[in-house]
Amino acid sequence: MENVRQSLHKLKIDCSQDNVPGIAVLGSGGGLRAMIALQGTLRELENQNLLGIVKYLCGVSGSTWCMSYLYKDEDWPKKLPTLEDGLCEKLAGGSWKMSKVLDALGAAVDEDDEYSLTDFWAYAIIYEVLNELDETLLSEQASEKGKAPYPIYAAVDGKRLTEASKTSKEIWFEFTPHEAGFPSPGGFVSTTHFGSEFENAELKKKNKEKNICYLRDYLEQLWSIFEKKVDAAFLQEEKNQSETYRMLSVLKDKWNLLSQDAQVQDYVTLSEILEKEFAETAKQTHLHEEPFIGVWKLLKIVDKILHLLYTWTWGSNRNFLYKCRDIQSGDLTNDDIISLVDAALAINSAYPLILRPERKVNLILSFDFSSGDPFETVKMAAKYCMENNVPFPKIDEKTLEKDKDNPEDCYIFKEENAPTVIHIPLFNRVNCEGKIKEWKDKYSTFRLSSYTDQEIRDLLRVAKQNVSNPKTKQRILAEIQNAAK
Repeated sequence: MENVRQSLHKLKIDCSQDNVPGIAVLGSGGGLRAMIALQGTLRELENQNLLGIVKYLCGVSGSTWCMSYLYKDEDWPKKLPTLEDGLCEKLAGGSWKMSKVLDALGAAVDEDDEYSLTDFWAYAIIYEVLNELDETLLSEQASEKGKAPYPIYAAVDGKRLTEASKTSKEIWFEFTPHEAGFPSPGGFVSTTHFGSEFENAELKKKNKEKNICYLRDYLEQLWSIFEKKVDAAFLQEEKNQSETYRMLSVLKDKWNLLSQDAQVQDYVTLSEILEKEFAETAKQTHLHEEPFIGVWKLLKIVDKILHLLYTWTWGSNRNFLYKCRDIQSGDLTNDDIISLVDAALAINSAYPLILRPERKVNLILSFDFSSGDPFETVKMAAKYCMENNVPFPKIDEKTLEKDKDNPEDCYIFKEENAPTVIHIPLFNRVNCEGKIKEWKDKYSTFRLSSYTDQEIRDLLRVAKQNVSNPKTKQRILAEIQNAAK
């Protein structure tokens, strides 16, 4: 808190120890686009001496990729130029190694009783996109010296997620360096014990802490982007996506609607594709140099994955609230397994987590990297708050509807006894100069092929402009001043 006060003083904003404003940055989902854009946003916040005043950094989906990349170093705010160059190099010039995938999947199959398709997705598909297998631990991201905003990662309960429950408090789940759990009904466990076996709050078996690569998959399970209605012809143009990825993405939405005969047929087809692609990839690696190890490892992994495909098992983990009598939520405590999925399936920005009363947030900087309606997140947040009696400023939906295809660079929503929200769409009429659609098409969520170094730097540039624009900066500073009164 003292670090925040000192940062405010640099901006010539003084406040007492008891009146330090609670300022949070929200990064929405949006795949690689969100990852890159949040990197640019945070660097420019630091350049403008604004990052030091931020108490919380909360992300969904692609934004969490950026967060997990940065928080490997507790002093990352002072190293953003170097980290930015590293990100460009990693995304534009990284390499995918089959041997790494097999090692990670093999270890997961051997060690984890709750091995699911989430493991396969994290260690194979996500690795192909990010060119990285991040085996660091979330519990290692704690900065005891307060050098960086406190990180909050969002997910939702997949078993209880329905169209009607998207604005329910009960489905939201958060990961932080210290604890993981459901803010409502208030059940948490130490992050180091997430995935261990509990019964009535008593530890029965300590399991290995999940690494960032696995947790990140909860936060950005890429099949969720297919929730949107997309022209099938467009998908066929994505030549760089594997057949396994494309079929998994499509089946995820329709699996439960298929007849048993259709499920069996799709299962057989998917199995054949998976075996073919693993075999083809193996031929392109050096597995032939270690034939016994490589072949048996591959067979064991494929056998496990084929079973999971048939049972369609995703995101399984031990429920630390199992039979916990202190929690008044029968449907949650009766199950020994929980299933967490991408929070973007509910709201593509984690307002419910940052608006917890104990966090005392009174100013939210919302950076929206969504592919569709740039105001969908704030409209869903308003609906969530109305249904759950959480203070939130009124929004003018008519104006937002009118502006959605050509948004301004900054919107401010405020009223008495509610947090102020500064909402900034990534692509807008200021930084895109009449070419918003072209920018959206170029950086589509569905583009999972590699960006060139220049494309990455162009996206970083427009994201930075949303903070460096003098008019926007002055509006942000004015609201910070108001929050500190």
